[in-house]
Amino acid sequence: MEPRKAKEKIPKGHYGNCRHRCLSDNTESFTSYFSRVLKQVHMGLSLSQEAVNVMSSFAGRLAPQNKRPTITSREIQTSVSLLLPGEMGKHARSEATKAVIKYTTSR
Repeated sequence: MEPRKAKEKIPKGHYGNCRHRCLSDNTESFTSYFSRVLKQVHMGLSLSQEAVNVMSSFAGRLAPQNKRPTITSREIQTSVSLLLPGEMGKHARSEATKAVIKYTTSR
């Protein structure tokens, strides 16, 4: 048997055709903002790491869809109404509206 040639090494940072890695590198992280806003609205509450990751993923996908880096309460309300059905969506929107009003008045 003849000896095999070694495969060419792929340079670091080059993922080739790996779509998953390329897409995950392009999303922004909003994790630092959640704790700041939560401290301003509800002083004693905190978020679990899993909740922060879910919300950051959600916000990171929402921003490019609107082609803007800033996410307003309107985008969040629209996405919540699309994700949550019926009464749950209405309740979530009313709670979010209360939180936004409380946040803006505390500034």
